[in-house]
Amino acid sequence: THQCELVKKYLDEGGSPDLELVHFNGHQDQAAYLQEEWRKLGLVVTLKGVETPALAEVQTSGAYGAFLRGTSSTGYPTVWNRYYSGGLNWGNVTIPELDEALLRARDEVTLDERNAAWREASQIVLDEGLAFWISPHTAAMTTRKELHLGSEDRPYQGSSMVYFPHAWLEQ
Repeated sequence: THQCELVKKYLDEGGSPDLELVHFNGHQDQAAYLQEEWRKLGLVVTLKGVETPALAEVQTSGAYGAFLRGTSSTGYPTVWNRYYSGGLNWGNVTIPELDEALLRARDEVTLDERNAAWREASQIVLDEGLAFWISPHTAAMTTRKELHLGSEDRPYQGSSMVYFPHAWLEQ
């Protein structure tokens, strides 16, 4: 509902209903879903499917109305870099409170302090409409129970970031 309110406010203030949604070719179904949902809100969305290198170029240049991108990485440095004003900055905006929360999320000493800062940063991203999730992470990986994807030095933490030099197979 928050995104609905943002779109309504944008259109009420005279914003153009025309929007190009750049998306990875493999996300055609998700892009079509967004196109239909946004149509219901009064937006006229044109879809532009591209391959991964072109999507990365669009993302870093800021030459987009909206883009559909997934992430399967951890908070720091990947997600952190997408919202910090000195990073890739997906929203191409500077929000001092967000930068401050992100710096605390990166630099605080205790896990509780870092988690609190991440929660604050996440709330700002939501409140400002910088990004939103249309589904939970959909990628999955299956292995045999004998395959262990981590070690004592680098335990597997349930993401798609797998460091195979640390994986081992029970004999």
